[in-house]
Amino acid sequence: MKKALSLIMAFALVLSLSVAAFAAAEILLQAEDIYSGNINNGEGMGGTEDDNAADLQPGEKLSFTLPAGTTEGEYKIEVRNTGNRTDYNIYVGDNLVTAIKRSEGSGWGFDWMTTDAANDNVELKAGAVLVIEAPDNGEYGWVDWVNLTLVNAAQKPENPKTGDSSLVGLALCVLLLSSGALVFFLKKTKQPQA
Repeated sequence: MKKALSLIMAFALVLSLSVAAFAAAEILLQAEDIYSGNINNGEGMGGTEDDNAADLQPGEKLSFTLPAGTTEGEYKIEVRNTGNRTDYNIYVGDNLVTAIKRSEGSGWGFDWMTTDAANDNVELKAGAVLVIEAPDNGEYGWVDWVNLTLVNAAQKPENPKTGDSSLVGLALCVLLLSSGALVFFLKKTKQPQA
């Protein structure tokens, strides 16, 4: 009975890890983690002591390399920011792919932060370099973070030799579970009856 329960629990663990891998559809990139210039701290500016933001100057850029495991696909890009800046250009590598147009600037401080979305979704994958540029137009602002939300995962072409690896993995798990249950059943039936 213990083996059957162990196998069922192992199967449940494998399934939960598979579901968790597909559920990671958001990536939060903290601007202050990569910015080499002035970092504004939130205390006394409408935020908490843990609030920090990059004081992105006109003409400067924030460059994020997307981590391994980033799902390839189409992402919505949002920037949490404040200040009188109304425009950001967004690049993937050296290619300008979209922009953010805020309807108007805001005041200064963490209590004035707004979250603004890019005009278009962007194709991204692990290792891609996402660049947020503050145009050199005399407008200033702080950037707290950039949030990427997976809108549509890329469709991978099927390999006719191996098929879908997630289905193969699931089939192997079911096979393992059923073989363990069969061994348990056979051992149980071979025990002498009293």
